[in-house]
Amino acid sequence: MANKTDSDGFQIVTKKSRKCKQPLTPVNCEEGEPFDPEAFKVKLWQTRQELKPSSFIRDFKETWISIQGKLEADPAFDNIPRDSVEEGEEDGGIQSSSVLPPELLERLGRTTGAEPKRNILITSIVCYGLGNFSSCVIARYQLGFLLLLSNIIQIPHAKCFCYDPRFTEAEKAFLKELGFSLITENEEGKRICAEPTLLFMPHCGKPLYNNLLWANWGQYLTNLVILGNSFTSFHERIPEAQLKSEALYIASILHFTHEERIKNSFQHRDIFNDLSFHIFTSERLKDAPNDMWLQKDTPCYDHIEDLEIILKNPE
Repeated sequence: MANKTDSDGFQIVTKKSRKCKQPLTPVNCEEGEPFDPEAFKVKLWQTRQELKPSSFIRDFKETWISIQGKLEADPAFDNIPRDSVEEGEEDGGIQSSSVLPPELLERLGRTTGAEPKRNILITSIVCYGLGNFSSCVIARYQLGFLLLLSNIIQIPHAKCFCYDPRFTEAEKAFLKELGFSLITENEEGKRICAEPTLLFMPHCGKPLYNNLLWANWGQYLTNLVILGNSFTSFHERIPEAQLKSEALYIASILHFTHEERIKNSFQHRDIFNDLSFHIFTSERLKDAPNDMWLQKDTPCYDHIEDLEIILKNPE
């Protein structure tokens, strides 16, 4: 039976087909009509509503419960001080000045009611590499997932920090309207996480992960909960010598990483593919050789021709 195209430009397989679904390639990821925030709010809500009851979200929650258990059992993670939540802080970090109507705020995960029990493990979410969600279907689904993720992990939107060097001014304004915080400069992933932080890095290149590991090498590694491309996949696809040359810190930490893959069960298979949780428990890290921690050289990518990161402009 012939495939057909849905309203978002995905090639889908009809239910009558007995063949396995193939990777679905979204189209229309180039800039087209001017961004209409009001129309996009509705489209984003529809995206979120499509994701919320999906088997992918159910599978994700099960994996998160497993990761939570391992974090709770790690003495190093448990002894890290957390910022307290200000009294009266609302779920999703809603601003009283927001122009979004309450019913839409609730739909987008920023309820105006009583605050639920706060997550005691993770203190913030950092999202790198979301993409141009106003024009790209994959990025829109990833933003819809970020809305759900903040609820599942129980992190207010104000504690969700977003950065992508490709964000347009209109996209930045839209994220602010949702209550998200913006990272104002290109950190190149070199963010020191002094508190437990979940880093959502969908489809990011190796240098971004490598820089993040370098910035937290040693005592802060246990603070990282990385939700992004599978490190195991890097290991399987890339020869060891090449991986060490291009991403030394990924190559060094591979055998001391606890990774749990997220089942790619969403109907559009190329949105959340190759997604894994990565944590660095004290139990695993204690097996690392002492000389591994002596590696402190700033990552350099001058020798890589096809660089998978947008570097900040030199001053």
